[in-house]
Amino acid sequence: MDHFDPALISVIMPCHNAAPYVEEAVGSALGQSYPQVELIVVNDGSTDGSTERLQQLTAENPERITFIYQNRAGPFAARNAALARARGNYIAFLDADDAWHPDALRLMHDALQTAPADIAYCGWKDFGEAATDPAPTVPPALDAGEAARRILEHGAWPINSVLIRRPLIDELRGFSERAPTAMDD
Repeated sequence: MDHFDPALISVIMPCHNAAPYVEEAVGSALGQSYPQVELIVVNDGSTDGSTERLQQLTAENPERITFIYQNRAGPFAARNAALARARGNYIAFLDADDAWHPDALRLMHDALQTAPADIAYCGWKDFGEAATDPAPTVPPALDAGEAARRILEHGAWPINSVLIRRPLIDELRGFSERAPTAMDD
């Protein structure tokens, strides 16, 4: 673990055909009030102009964005490819069609500094055609046992609403690429 930057948050962003949204997603990752953020974007075989837009954004921010291209291996493989390049001691995930509040990473990082936990989580709000409720979803404060039970009973929170300490990700060895699950790829 010594080669990881202890204060850096590595944001992992898979992208497949998200040209209408990717600029906002990248801007929300780089525009965080938490100052030490790197963004690793894996373009998963996009055919809609995402590649060109991501190349331009990387050229404008070469010290903060790492761009990887893979030929349609799926979002789990994309996340694993990005994890292999991540230098941060904290990992956050943001899909290319999502965006964060500017204080999201700072608040979750602050929570991890004050609690003996490996994961911090926050609320979220759905937008667009699929959004059925205009109110944000705010998960309750839970202890470790309650959180595990709630995840098993009700499903996990969206991946873009968590910040994870790197050792936990390493212990789990990233994402399984064996079988697809329900997700918005």
